[in-house]
Amino acid sequence: MRIAVVGAGVTGLATALELAASGHQITVFDRRQTVAEEASYGGTGLNAHGLPWPSGRGSSVQAWGVSPGAHPLTRLFSRHPLQPPEQLAQLARMQRDLMALGADSMVSRFSATSVDPDSSKDLLVLWKDDKAHERARPTLDALADAGLPLAGLEPAQIHKLEPGLNPDTPLARAARVPEVTVATPRQVCMNWRQQALATGVRFAMGHTVRTLQPGTPVRVGWQTVDQRQGEGIFDAAVLCGGGAGLALLRSLGLKPGISLMRGRTVVAALRDPLLAPRAAILDAERQVLIVQHGQRLRVAGGFGPARAQEGPSPANAWHPLFQTLDDWFPGVADVRARQGTVQTWEGVVAVSRDGRPMIGATSMPGIWMNMGHGTQGWALAPGSARLLEELLSGKTPSLDPKLCAVER
Repeated sequence: MRIAVVGAGVTGLATALELAASGHQITVFDRRQTVAEEASYGGTGLNAHGLPWPSGRGSSVQAWGVSPGAHPLTRLFSRHPLQPPEQLAQLARMQRDLMALGADSMVSRFSATSVDPDSSKDLLVLWKDDKAHERARPTLDALADAGLPLAGLEPAQIHKLEPGLNPDTPLARAARVPEVTVATPRQVCMNWRQQALATGVRFAMGHTVRTLQPGTPVRVGWQTVDQRQGEGIFDAAVLCGGGAGLALLRSLGLKPGISLMRGRTVVAALRDPLLAPRAAILDAERQVLIVQHGQRLRVAGGFGPARAQEGPSPANAWHPLFQTLDDWFPGVADVRARQGTVQTWEGVVAVSRDGRPMIGATSMPGIWMNMGHGTQGWALAPGSARLLEELLSGKTPSLDPKLCAVER
């Protein structure tokens, strides 16, 4: 089949690779000039056994002990009922099943050659006060019952594991998740692009898809950066982009249960590697992740509702990330020197209302989706691509497709 994949981020590239490996003729469209230029550029790259951080719903933030209204994500989907811990545990099970499906995928075989072998480490979730930890306890218990490997730690144990942790910052409790994987998604995407080219995937970069005409065949209309317009005929089109994909769906009259979420990242050079975090660190209250990548430190978080056409955020939008780093690991990174050594990034991701990605056919003939992964794109991309390929190719799916069905 001739298939158009719209979006050259982590999900789009995984989808293209998996479909091409099954013999389909793939063309990847993206409005940027190279791969992983939007949400996948500065993504967290965290794969934590299905840990819902954050799933996109305000309830998942509250589940970590944050008081309602204290965090921007508690406003996201505020008109919908909150998910109890049991539903978050079901979400974790689904994500782990999807990751297991992706472990034997074509994409994962390529990933093995593009992920730093030292990227496996523990994840430590930190709470500053006992009340917040107590509010999170029902969720922690439910996630443990769901099979997530969690272990509680006392402050003394944490400081022994993390000698660079600020002794003056209050620390009440911590949860330890062993052997999570942290990668730099853009580096992985560049490797996937090379593998995709080797399997015959064609890339139409700098091509903004403007129109989709469902049917048999599907007509895809685009515009290039120099304003040239064109149209292609395909047997199917798979939408994998965030804000751009959502806009195309809405142009067809489709209203999937997807919203947009903005996240931010700071990357800074390490000043003192000996005091750098040895594990990945998650501040439960601020929902900010701190992780070392080689000689640099990545701080990710600042999640909140977004609109597709929003302009850049003001400079103080990154203040919570700098503050979190200063609270836990003061002076470990050179964050004051803004020229060259510090990079700030923000991007928009598409997230479904229940945290589960939407994978499969839409009600429009020939139009498919692989979207709504939120912050879990890197972790779920291989399994999502595998499931999409099975469904589109007419194979018996390895997972119950209702779990991630578009119509639900």
